[in-house]
Amino acid sequence: MITLTNKDVREIVGEIELGLLPAYRKSDKKLIFIPDEERFDYDLDPDNPLPGQEELELIDDNPDNYVIINKWTSTAAYKFMEDFAEQEVNDLSLKNALLDALSRNRPFARFKDLIDRSPLREKWFEYEEKRMEEFIRKEFETHPELEVAFKEE
Repeated sequence: MITLTNKDVREIVGEIELGLLPAYRKSDKKLIFIPDEERFDYDLDPDNPLPGQEELELIDDNPDNYVIINKWTSTAAYKFMEDFAEQEVNDLSLKNALLDALSRNRPFARFKDLIDRSPLREKWFEYEEKRMEEFIRKEFETHPELEVAFKEE
């Protein structure tokens, strides 16, 4: 069984944002972090390894010993932005601008540009963090073999 506090979930989100994915190693019931191979699409350097890089080879050799926890997809991240604009933005002009930005090319960059210049920048970061934490909790719950328990700090 894994017990995760809110602080643990926040730390997992932080590691994912740095390019590491959580993985549960069944043999010793330990949560570890491995490089996100999608993010590090170049050859990993054995002379200058990333944290968890050596674990990737062990996963390749014995995949049944590991459960990889997925990160949110770009579709989920888009939904976070869309929901924020629709549900959290009261200023109609800004709401429309954000929704318009999401309907154009490069929606992530356009949304970020508008948010960075708005008074809702901090509110967006708090909202995004909350949504990422919710995503991670749900992702852990999709693996019943992990027997995850969440507890308040």
